[in-house]
Amino acid sequence: MKLALKPVALAPWAHPDDDVDATFHYLRAERDLTLRARPIQQAAGGLLALADPSYAAKLRTSATPPPTGVIPWALKAISAIARRGPSPNCLAFSELRFKRLPNTRSEARIVRRLWRSNDRRLGGSRRSTVLLGTQASEEMFKALAPKHRVLHLATHGFFLGPECGHVEGKSRGVVGAVDRNEPDTTTSNNNPLLRSGLALARFEHRARAPLQSENGVLTAQEVMSLDLSGVEWAVLSACDTGRGDVAAGEGVLGLQRAFSIAGADTVIMSLWQVDDQWTVSWMKALYEARLVSQLDTAESVRHASHAVLHDLRASGRNEHPFYWGPFVASGDWR
Repeated sequence: MKLALKPVALAPWAHPDDDVDATFHYLRAERDLTLRARPIQQAAGGLLALADPSYAAKLRTSATPPPTGVIPWALKAISAIARRGPSPNCLAFSELRFKRLPNTRSEARIVRRLWRSNDRRLGGSRRSTVLLGTQASEEMFKALAPKHRVLHLATHGFFLGPECGHVEGKSRGVVGAVDRNEPDTTTSNNNPLLRSGLALARFEHRARAPLQSENGVLTAQEVMSLDLSGVEWAVLSACDTGRGDVAAGEGVLGLQRAFSIAGADTVIMSLWQVDDQWTVSWMKALYEARLVSQLDTAESVRHASHAVLHDLRASGRNEHPFYWGPFVASGDWR
């Protein structure tokens, strides 16, 4: 369901031919129109940001205690042109390999800085946790996510379908990575909640993970089993996080639905492949609008898209919506 909330004035950078500019927000169901008061104890958890997972990190058997702040992780400098996507080959899921996303680390630190500087304006705490490298794992996310107000996940996302898509280098995901000529047993299940997810630390060693252990693949079904009733924002900064299978009477079944069922008030998600570099700019503008300007969710999303479009125009770059329009919000618009 899509709702046009209200007309707004043209932004200073609006195209001269644009005569209509409105704020839109996606509703999951009619109950999203019901205003809800959040208990005070649920608003004290702060920010949890996960970024730049070490996909090739070796499996480990001992648990690592939850961190309290930014976790240092020495990594070699990698070209800034890296994208959030896999090799363009048509591969079965079991063969997928993801390249590191160095820009996601910068993104997490920008979000953390804005949070610590401004969150008190919204009546919350400035506590924040950033998971990087080997700490950006399934175990850590599942343990810490229920204790935080805002979840920010910047990594590779995937939605596996029957068609094989071609993905170029600078994106945060994979489109339809199952080769229909060589069906993979790990993705042949008809459950779309098992075919959509996020790649976390040790993703490349998932096939060797022991049964009943975390394997570096956070599926939508696993998210759905968490208690995220205290989460106000779940920001899925990866490719295709809003995609899924459309089921009659159910809507779109994928990551967005999983976070909603788990209890997250609002999910900010992508509708297609996203550019790694421009996603950082979009997310920075999103949190500035929310934390500094204190705009509601719908207006913050709109502001972020306009800010990136303005930067594209100012630099003479391609103004295609691919760069500025992939992210939308669903759920509570406040």
